[in-house]
Amino acid sequence: MDTGSDLIWVQSQKCQQCHSQFDPIFDPTRSSSYTEIPCESSACDGLNGKKDCDHKGSCSYRASYGDRSESKGTLVFKTIVFGDVRILNMAIGCGYTKKGTFSHQAGTMGFGAGPLSLVYEIPVGGFFSYCLPSRDSQMIGLGVEGIRLPIFEDIFHLTESGDGGVIMDSGTTMSGFPKVAYEAFHDAFIAQTIDIPRALGVDLFDTCFSQPNTIVMPSVSFHFWSDM
Repeated sequence: MDTGSDLIWVQSQKCQQCHSQFDPIFDPTRSSSYTEIPCESSACDGLNGKKDCDHKGSCSYRASYGDRSESKGTLVFKTIVFGDVRILNMAIGCGYTKKGTFSHQAGTMGFGAGPLSLVYEIPVGGFFSYCLPSRDSQMIGLGVEGIRLPIFEDIFHLTESGDGGVIMDSGTTMSGFPKVAYEAFHDAFIAQTIDIPRALGVDLFDTCFSQPNTIVMPSVSFHFWSDM
C-alpha cells in the first residue's frame, strides 16, 4: 500500500528482471479478463506523462519511487475481486522489469490522488481513511540517543508556495532528509557507533557497518509539533 503513488501493479510471469515474492506470480495466460490497454485509451492518459507505446500499440507504464526503485510493464484491464465485490475493467500494471528494493512484495497498490489510484478506481466516491498525525502537525527536528540535534526547524516547514515540508510515504523503503539535516544526523549517529566496524556503502546507503553478530544501534527520534 503506497500513499505516495497512484498506479496499481503486480509482477507478471512475462517478467524479464524480477524479484522473488511470497505470493504466486500473476500469469496473464490464466486470466479471462486480461486485456492490454491501447495507447490512445483515456486510461493510458492517466499515467500523466509516464507512458509509452510498445510495438503492438499497447500502453506501457513506468512507475518510479522516491528511493529510486522502478517498475516497467504494460497497462492492462483486469477484473479485480474484493471479497464479494467484483470491479470490472480496473486498470493495473503488469510488471516485466524492475530495479531497486521491493522486498518480497507482489507489487504496489497506489493510494495517491491520481485517476489510476485504487481510491478512484473502486466505487467509493474517491474517499478512504487512515490514521496519521493531525494535518496541523509539523516535523521540527531529529534526535539520536534521546538528544535533539541542533537543526533549524525551518528546514522541515512547508512554505506558502508549497515548497519544503515532509511527505508521509508508505511505499518508500527509507527516509530522506535535506542535506543540512542529514549531515547533522549522520555525524551524531556516527559518534555513537565508533566501536562498530564500518563497511563500504551500498547503493544509496553511505553509512554501513560490518558485524557478524547482533548489535545494538543508537535510537533515533523524530520530533513533531502541533498546536492541538
